[in-house]
Order: sequence, then structure tokens, then C-alpha cells
Amino acid sequence: MPLLFDRLFLSSCLPRVISVAIIVWLGCASACLAMDESDYNAMAVLSAVIREIKNNYVDEIGSQKLSQHAVNGIMQQLDPHSVLLAPEDFVALKEQAQGGYAGVGLLLEGDGDKLLVKGVVKDSPAFRAGMSSGDQILTINGGSVAQISLWESAARLKGPKGTTIVLTYIPKGSGTSATISIQRQIVAVKAVKGTMLDPEGFGYLALLRFSKTTVDDVVFALEDLESSQTGLKGLVLDLRNNPGGPLEPAVAVCDLFLETGEIVTIKGRHPRYSKTYAAGPGEILRSYPMVILINGHSASSAEILAGALKDHKRALIAGTRSLGKGSVQTLVALPNGYGLKYTIARYYTPNGISIQDTGISPDVALSEIRSGKESSIVYQALAILKGLTD
Repeated sequence: MPLLFDRLFLSSCLPRVISVAIIVWLGCASACLAMDESDYNAMAVLSAVIREIKNNYVDEIGSQKLSQHAVNGIMQQLDPHSVLLAPEDFVALKEQAQGGYAGVGLLLEGDGDKLLVKGVVKDSPAFRAGMSSGDQILTINGGSVAQISLWESAARLKGPKGTTIVLTYIPKGSGTSATISIQRQIVAVKAVKGTMLDPEGFGYLALLRFSKTTVDDVVFALEDLESSQTGLKGLVLDLRNNPGGPLEPAVAVCDLFLETGEIVTIKGRHPRYSKTYAAGPGEILRSYPMVILINGHSASSAEILAGALKDHKRALIAGTRSLGKGSVQTLVALPNGYGLKYTIARYYTPNGISIQDTGISPDVALSEIRSGKESSIVYQALAILKGLTD
């Protein structure tokens, strides 16, 4: 992810105690950010508070730690996706954004406040460590996963190849927790899975995440389903637990099912952060009925795809409301190896609905039922799909 600005810190305006990381000069290196009287007054209050805490608080706290607390307090008041990154976290996130990241081979799902292992990739680091489906993860590198989203948990599992991650978890069927260290490696996960649900020509396509290869993988899976003896009369597209990924693959997948019209609009404070993506005619007209499955862990690019096809009445949305992660972040390099990730824009569906916090509402509410094949949510969606073709 490219850095959108050069950043320069101003330290001369403040007492030395808070010169580490309080004021950031946002703008081009050759420009100057004007500060009015209200800005200086606010900085004076902040400076006074930090100086007082540093000198008289019951526990001694260094200047760098205080400055981190101050910045963290600012970021926490913005939104859940804006954060100050420690040097090691900043390096890991840059690696992830550039595609040079690794993982441990766990497929996750949420069950209320619990983070469960949905599957383990064969021969992956987690597989070799003995983890299996049904395990409940409690902490990742010492941090609890109880109050964070599924996509945030998945992001914490990723990092540079060869780095170590520590997991505390409860093995399935056990009441005792265990702690293990796993070394991250490049894990090949098939993110697109297609199959026929019904001999009459109703197919199923699961998208586990979006990446550079998603569009080609989806086209290959669709062509395989479409070339069956019955052809493809309808499709269940499963976006449950899809944490998202890059925007462009989601736009391209959406374009496979639309001939024209807006797909998503990005709106930021500044025009340079605003853009509209639209569909265009394709070589193949895919007009068969579709039901899209979503849940509370469908996020970001998955919500863009579902929202666009819903607004164009190209697909019926079933399941539960999606997560509501509809914002765009940028990464900014700070002194001493720190980084800043903060929101610069939000996503809007073709009908002008903001995805952030709101999420995508299903047209038909379906619950996750695990009692048997025919009562599972996938087969509930199949029944709905067949009804669309009657």
C-alpha cells in the first residue's frame, strides 16, 4: 500500500518532554501546515497534562510511553480501524499489504464472542502443531480475541515469513487451555471452492477471501459449473466469514455478473480519495439467479460485492447482517519505526448506502443451523434459489 504523503514531525513547538511523537505535520514535505490559535491552545493543554503525569504520577512513566498513550487515545476516539502501530506491527502490516506475508494455516469462524477454528490447511504450521477444527482460540500473542472482529483476528495471525506467533487455545473436547508457538510460513489456501449442490443444475461457490488470483479462480470455477450437462441454472455464492481483501478483485468479480452500472463509490474528505467503480459488458452474459450468503463476519470487499449485487437486484441476500467494515485506510511512516494506520475514505453501495458500521442487511434472514445437511444454511439458500426459478 503506497504512502500517500510525506510526513514531517514538528518538535520545536512543544516542550521536550513531548517532542517524541505528538504533532505530525500532514502534507507534502515542501508545504507548511498552518496552525491557528485554537491548535496551539489544544497543544498547550496536552503538553501540561503530559508534563504533570510525567513528574507526579504514582508510577514513573517515560516520555516515549506517555506520547504513545496520547496518540493511542486520539486514535481510539476516531474509529476501530485507526491505530498507532509499534515498529514490529508496522513492518508486518507493510509486508501484508505488499503480499509478502505468511500465516499459520488456520481458517477461522466466529460463534458469538468465541473465535473458533473452522479448518486447518493440511501440512501447514498449525496442522503440524496439532491444531484441528473446533479448537477455540483465546489469545494471539498475548492479546485477547474476545472483543475484536474476525478479520482483525485473521490479520493478527499473518506476518513476515519465519516470525513466531504464540497462541493460547482450548482444544476441541478439552476444558483446559494450551499455549503453543508456531512459526509463520507461506501457506497455499484455495480461496475459491465450487461444486454442484443439485443435479438439476444449481451450483455453489464459496469465496473465502479476496486476493490477486481471485478473479481467475472464480472464472475457472464458474466455467466448470457452467459446462456441466445441465448447465448452471442458479448459483449460491457463499461470502460468510470472508474478511475481505483488496478492492480490485471484488470489483472484478462483481463485474462478472453485471453488464452496466455503478459497483462501489469511495468518498473521502479530499477529492483525491474519491472514486467510482462501474461495471462494463463482458464476453459472457451470466444472468442466472443468485443467492448470496453473508453473516456478521463478512467484511470489507465481501460487503462491497454483496451490496452492489443487492442494489442492482442481481442477487438475493440471505443470512445475517454483515460486519460493517466499509472504510479505507492508509499507512503512514513515523519516526523511530512507528506507523500510523488511519481512515481516509468510506465505501458506498450503488444506492448511496454507507457500509461502515451499517453493513449489508439480508433480504432473507437465515440462521446458522448445524443439525443436518438438509437443514444447513447452504441448503436453505438452495431452496430459496430454486424458488426464484419457478
